[in-house]
Amino acid sequence: MGSGLRRVFRVAVLAATVAAGLWGLAAGWQRVRSHPYFALREVVVEGVVRLSREQVLRTVGASFGTSLWEVDGSAWQRSLARLPWVSAVRVRREFPGRVVVEIRERRPEAIAVLGRLQYVSRAGRLLGPVEPGEVPALPLLTGLEEGDFRSGGKVVRRALRLARICERRRCVGGISEVHVDRERGFVLVPRRPVIPILVGWSDWTRRIARAEHVLARWAPREPLLESVDASLRRSVLVRFRDSGGQKLTTEHGLSI
Repeated sequence: MGSGLRRVFRVAVLAATVAAGLWGLAAGWQRVRSHPYFALREVVVEGVVRLSREQVLRTVGASFGTSLWEVDGSAWQRSLARLPWVSAVRVRREFPGRVVVEIRERRPEAIAVLGRLQYVSRAGRLLGPVEPGEVPALPLLTGLEEGDFRSGGKVVRRALRLARICERRRCVGGISEVHVDRERGFVLVPRRPVIPILVGWSDWTRRIARAEHVLARWAPREPLLESVDASLRRSVLVRFRDSGGQKLTTEHGLSI
């Protein structure tokens, strides 16, 4: 056998030895990965209030007893991120057999009346239904349709912005409803007096201040108030009924 042939033979033997070693290593590693010691035994779900642990497990398709090495944390995160309530999520494996799921939920800012009551996020996204027995202290959004939430939600976001303005300044002692009048603009309904206050499409802070000024003036006759229109350029229109049921109207010129 020539020297060249001997070198080829040695290289072939070395390659075969390395290949056999790698195959043995891979087989051994597979046996380690599938060992019962690494079986998924526990999934810890943290940070959920609206979501249930069972819903989280169902969403990710958790299979107890499977190897922890087979759990795809990134896939779990992607699945959970598609849930409306989930704002952020992190999944980590803790060997030998535990997975921890950390979730930050979106905070509801209002309730949309759409046939049934639906929680709405700050960004104007529908989060889920208000369940029986829940009595959340959130303003109602009325006059909207489901299409308003699917088409970019501009009117929804504006309604939420108006609700936040009223929350900050405690408009008329607090509001219970923001209604969307497609022709005239936004209408506020205070907790008291429970009457519609039209504030239109813009300049809300000034118009709310004018309405509050007029309501304070008419406080002694509060039970007779029917509505307030603060959307006019230089005045506020107050409608009310007298004791005989006749509809009366008075207009206040204001410089507010």
